[in-house]
Amino acid sequence: MKYFAHRGITNNEMENSRQAILNTFMSSKYAGVEIDLRMTSDKNVVLCHDTNTRRLSKKTYNINNTPYNIIKNIKLYKSGKILSLRQFFNIYKKYKNRYVIFDVKDNTKYIINKILYFMNKYKIKKNKIIIIVWDKSISLDNLENINLYYAIDGNRITKQEIQIIINKKYKGIGLKFDNSNNNIKSINLIKNFKLKVGLYIPSKDNLNNAKKIKNINCITY
Repeated sequence: MKYFAHRGITNNEMENSRQAILNTFMSSKYAGVEIDLRMTSDKNVVLCHDTNTRRLSKKTYNINNTPYNIIKNIKLYKSGKILSLRQFFNIYKKYKNRYVIFDVKDNTKYIINKILYFMNKYKIKKNKIIIIVWDKSISLDNLENINLYYAIDGNRITKQEIQIIINKKYKGIGLKFDNSNNNIKSINLIKNFKLKVGLYIPSKDNLNNAKKIKNINCITY
């Protein structure tokens, strides 16, 4: 089981920031970092969880509708800047023994191709990367060798939904963990279908319960 820092280890730093990422890569507590990706209006990929910058800055910009030259210069509430995917890989190339979860929030196929481009450029091993997507409609042609997980926005899943995901050739499923009976049943159901399981733990109160579950591939908290 591997543990990932959700948006990096943040002390006084901004989530998904350079320092939060470095904090994680230099820590022995985590196997790696989980970061969020979105695309700007001029097709640059940046590290940002929300659709806009309202939570991060006094000024609100929609990521998809704003060019990168504006996004990169936004003054955030905390120190640091919004990173591009290129800047992330410039950091990561020095820590290639660590693991990364890329949570792709929009423009899924384009962003996946950008991730693969940088993986190839910096000779990143495929087993070091997990890509999480939310869009079941995308074609996974030529992506069979990538650790691609489908994320569900909740804590449970049905057999019918799992079968659709299997038919799409995903390697795993990511879901929230709350330790409820239905949640545990869904986790066991995923494992019965021989898919990998990734858990996101919104409340650290449930971390010890999650650690007790066997055959979990990754836990993000």
